[in-house]
Amino acid sequence: MEEENRKARRTQRREYLDNVRELVAFVKKRDKRVAKFQAEEAVRRAEQQAAEAARRQAEREERLRRAAEYEEPEWVRQSEAAAENEEDVSSEPEEVEQHYCIVCEKKFKSAGQLANHERSKVHREVVAALKEMLQEEEAWLLDENEEQDGVQQQQQQSQPQSGGSSNRGKKGKKNKRQQQSAQQQQQQQHTEPSGVEGSG
Repeated sequence: MEEENRKARRTQRREYLDNVRELVAFVKKRDKRVAKFQAEEAVRRAEQQAAEAARRQAEREERLRRAAEYEEPEWVRQSEAAAENEEDVSSEPEEVEQHYCIVCEKKFKSAGQLANHERSKVHREVVAALKEMLQEEEAWLLDENEEQDGVQQQQQQSQPQSGGSSNRGKKGKKNKRQQQSAQQQQQQQHTEPSGVEGSG
């Protein structure tokens, strides 16, 4: 009898709690204050996430900028040069294996430490920054070469018109000298400030 009463009480309690939960859920759906609070909470959470992402991005850019601008102090360079000189002087027949990261300029005691370092976030960021810098320099050099090629083509197109039809003998040598002097002037214009180009 007592067992049946306990089971009946449990089932009644469960039904009561389920009814209360359903009622609360129904009221939450209908209550404008709850909807407003949830919307405000979502906006606040989105702002926090955006601010955190911006802060992380700024920190990352700052680290990359500092890594790109970093120069070794003079005393470090001198000590490394002295160490290299000592190694050259005392060149032993046995070769000790060096574990060195060229990008980060760090030495490691073992291959495992070097492998760990290469998987690290700092190393990957420095490698990415280096790649980006090299790609920018390469693009700049390609642009520079294209500009020089364009200038040389313009010179070559304009010289046959002024040189006449015969390029033999003395006239050919004269045209060749004119080409060389024009190329030298063009190179000087590239190295001088832009104000000089207008007069040339």
